[in-house]
Formats: sequence, structure tokens, C-alpha cells
Amino acid sequence: YVCLGTGIRSAKNLPVVTTINQALMRSEVTIMEDGKVKKLPEGSREINKLQWVYHDKVGYIFPEPATVQVSNQAQQGRWSDITDQKNISTQLVSENVFMLYFNHGARPSNASYQYIVVPDVDELEMIGTSKVNRDIEIISNTSELQAVRHNQLEICQFAFYKAGTAEFTKGQEISMGSQGMAMIKMQQGKISELTVADPSRKLNKLVVTISGIYKSGGNEFLCLPDNEQNKTTIILDLPQGVYAGKSTVVKL
Repeated sequence: YVCLGTGIRSAKNLPVVTTINQALMRSEVTIMEDGKVKKLPEGSREINKLQWVYHDKVGYIFPEPATVQVSNQAQQGRWSDITDQKNISTQLVSENVFMLYFNHGARPSNASYQYIVVPDVDELEMIGTSKVNRDIEIISNTSELQAVRHNQLEICQFAFYKAGTAEFTKGQEISMGSQGMAMIKMQQGKISELTVADPSRKLNKLVVTISGIYKSGGNEFLCLPDNEQNKTTIILDLPQGVYAGKSTVVKL
């Protein structure tokens, strides 16, 4: 799965971080930094040009080499430090902990992050498939649009925070007339399935325009092909009432 964050800001002069994972250490930690694979000794450090991290059969891929904090060392604390409940142990506890996080610094104004998590993978497969980011491409990661494409599965997913347009393959675009989410499935260069949803649960309809000519129709959607522009506008009725926010699927 892909994790995207953008528009991270804070007016307070305090450090802001995004934790990727924090867990008990179950294995050695392997990384690829600037094209070189190596095992990490115990400690805590900031790593530049980090491409991926591997721990406990889980891989963390950074599609673009990133600066990330990696810690694999003993951490100490007391349960009584994090709760005011009575009869909580005040004993000092020490465990080896794996921690991976982005440090955005104090008062970030427009910080962002992007990474791919690969569960249940062995180290050799991780090394081999990370070279192409598991066939995943991040199309956009802005405060207006976040979008990802899986090249092998031919699936694209979009989160529009306002009306906008995204090119998902060369020469093919999708436009949404408002905020909303969309997923498209491709077959032989054509869209075979379109799924949309309105997480805000405020809209009655969504208007989506896609490249190409499609003449499908149904009870919940209408296709309006434009042969001159080689595009099709699709008007979709969205579920209402207790079903508001539910996805609507269109076969094209």
C-alpha cells in the first residue's frame, strides 16, 4: 500500500514528525542507501538518499530517495509516565525498538512524504522489486490532488480535493468537476471500469470527464461523448441517505 502526505504545516516552534512505524525489534534492519545495501548496527541516525528499509519481513520503499530517521536500539520508559491510572507499575522497562520516521523540523510550511509498504516479503524479493518501486508510480502528491498508478495491474486511484485534471497515462486524462475520489481500471489502453465516491457525503452527483469515446449508459450514470475533443463526460448519481459516501461503479 502507498502512503502520501502533503501540506504539512505548523505555526508552533516545535518539531513535527510523521511516524512510518514503531515496533519491537524482531530482526536485523537492512537498508539501501544511495544504491548500496547494508545491515545497520544498533543506534539511531538520520539517513540521506534512503531508498528502502527492511525489518521483520516488511519492506518500506521510498520512490524518491529520502532523508529518514532510522532507530534500532534499546528504549526505556515507565508505564506510569503515560497514564494517571492508579496501581500502574513505576518499574523502568527496557526493550529493543525499531523506529522509522520523517522529521519535518520545526514550523514546517509545506512538508510532504511518500512511501510504499510491502508486507510479508523476503529480503531478496525486496531487493529485486524495489528497483521499479513494485510497478507503482506516484502521479501527484499535492494539496489539490493525490494520485497513484499500478502499472502492472493497470489501476489508477485519485483523491481530488478540488476540481482538477490528472494525466494518468500518456495522452489520457481524467477530470473531476468537484472534490471526490476515483479509481479506474484499464484494459488494452481503454478504461474498462470507473469507480467514484464522495467521502464528504455532501454531493448528489459527480461529473467526470475522461479521454476517449465511451457510449455506455445505465440507471445511475449518463455518458456524453464528444467526438471532436475525443473525450467523454460522465454524470453519475451518488448514493444518498444512509448510503451517502458509498462507491459507485460504472462498467465502460
